[in-house]
Amino acid sequence: MFEKFGEMDYQELDTLAHNLWNEGDKESLQTLCKENGLEYSDIEDAAADGVTMFITPTMAALGRLKVEREESKMPEHAKVVIFGMAETMAADPAHSTMFTMKGKRLETVWKTMEDMARKNRSGGSGCVCGTDRDLSKMIVENYKEAKK
Repeated sequence: MFEKFGEMDYQELDTLAHNLWNEGDKESLQTLCKENGLEYSDIEDAAADGVTMFITPTMAALGRLKVEREESKMPEHAKVVIFGMAETMAADPAHSTMFTMKGKRLETVWKTMEDMARKNRSGGSGCVCGTDRDLSKMIVENYKEAKK
């Protein structure tokens, strides 16, 4: 993840996309899009339409989650639940920017859930039970810690 350009928040990503577009560096822009789970055609469309923001916070968040999900070592059932909730949250402007914070991954949420299951273990089985609200709160807490 982020082999050529490094990890960026959505503003840095948008600025770099504009710079590469203005320089006519299509190859680098395509690499930037691939590294960040974005579609190059979306950048082309934005530029053709004269849109000032090539990459919105929601686009950046969903792209980051896409790349992170592909590289995640979580079991598939955990990916479905955790990334599904995160993708829903990313559509909300109040949450979208947190998913492009540097250094934070949803993998941490899975580790927290595993720890909870170990603590709840009784009779040989351990589980994490909760509502969508509980999971949403756990995800937000994971990213809040990054701001400190």
